[in-house]
Amino acid sequence: MAKEPLPPAEAVVRLEDVTVAYGDRPALWDVDLEIPKGSLTAVVGPNGAGKTTLMKTMLGLLKPATGRIEILGESLAHSKGKVAFVPQRSSVDWDYPATVGDLALMGTHGSLPWWKPVGKEEKRRAREALEMVDLVGLADRPINQLSGGQQQRAFLARALSQDAPLLVLDEPFQGIDASTERAILDLFRNLRRMGRSLIVVHHDLHTVRDLFDFSVLLNVRVVAAGPTESTLNEENLRATYGPRLGLDPRRAPHGPYDGARP
Repeated sequence: MAKEPLPPAEAVVRLEDVTVAYGDRPALWDVDLEIPKGSLTAVVGPNGAGKTTLMKTMLGLLKPATGRIEILGESLAHSKGKVAFVPQRSSVDWDYPATVGDLALMGTHGSLPWWKPVGKEEKRRAREALEMVDLVGLADRPINQLSGGQQQRAFLARALSQDAPLLVLDEPFQGIDASTERAILDLFRNLRRMGRSLIVVHHDLHTVRDLFDFSVLLNVRVVAAGPTESTLNEENLRATYGPRLGLDPRRAPHGPYDGARP
């Protein structure tokens, strides 16, 4: 029986029948998903659930075997400039010879024609991004001399200088101190108030209710998606993480699986 098409909605991201595989192993299977515009969304699931694969597919870095993806109502092919990405800090080469200011300025390059040099407008956007993450005073510091929290904020500045309506972040709270986590969360909430949408891969179920208003529970398939208060319940968590999950979803562990993330 053919699936009914997803209903029209004001979504920042819409996936229909998306399957992504590595060889003969599906990383995402038959995913239908709508994430509302203006939301602060968590993507949660056990290791190996396909969370990073989902991010890369939404960014166009991975091509799905089937299905289609829309960003703000347009296909990926027409979504250039609409999405900014902050990767996992552990995946970045921090020995790259760049300063904090250089990194923020890199975010403006995508909007420049190949023949046009960086100008006053790009420098203004980079400085504003550094101000938003409180790193203006470190603009001349090499990125390999930053603390973990400063590194995360520097990559946030690069994303913010793109001025994209959607920010996609892969575990931005991992390995940072509590004060930096609070500062980043405050920034996220301000960005949402400014009309931007944020999709965040998040690993700590203890904090999802406090941090996010919309949640996607993923384990190769989308188990559930919706407002966090109603979606993050015991039934959905067990379906996502397996029967060894603790009874209280507010005290749920990261998950019973040890497989590497795709």
